[in-house]
Amino acid sequence: MPLARLHRTTFDGLPITDRVRTVIDLLRTERLDVARTLLDRAIQQGWLSEFELDADIRANKGRTGNGQLKVLRFGIEPGAQAESERRMHRLLRRAGLNGWVPQYEIQLPSGSRYLDVAFPEQRVALEVDGRRTHDDKSDRFDDDRARQNELVALGWRVLRVTWTMLTRRPDALVHQIAQLLAA
Repeated sequence: MPLARLHRTTFDGLPITDRVRTVIDLLRTERLDVARTLLDRAIQQGWLSEFELDADIRANKGRTGNGQLKVLRFGIEPGAQAESERRMHRLLRRAGLNGWVPQYEIQLPSGSRYLDVAFPEQRVALEVDGRRTHDDKSDRFDDDRARQNELVALGWRVLRVTWTMLTRRPDALVHQIAQLLAA
């Protein structure tokens, strides 16, 4: 069956494209900054995977927007759900810090949760606070603090990482992480 047929569905009897096809078409046509934000959200929500993006690029060689799709695909960092997390991963690799796991699943009293970056052996968690998902209009602020309290109660040390720390003071951030790991 051709790939195009796999992405067709109906809504109230009208033929439409499914979520994957719609998201990929938007990634091809939106401005790059808008497309990056959409890609982050699509990955966070499980609407799209890097494998589906790869398959579409291969299946549609020469299609308008493929160049942008390739740029977006190249920027995907396994385990990162936002630009801030991609920067965190690159910073950890450049600093030569090992033993970290992205999107580390942990069982807490409130249920299963994922840590942005964890050093499981040292019980250190790095929580990357993106501005968009942690502003005063977001319910994630309170949820993240409750999760942090549970982690601390279980013996974890938590470092909250901000965009400013990642972009303006990366050396100080690496030093702080190294100190936390050594303690």
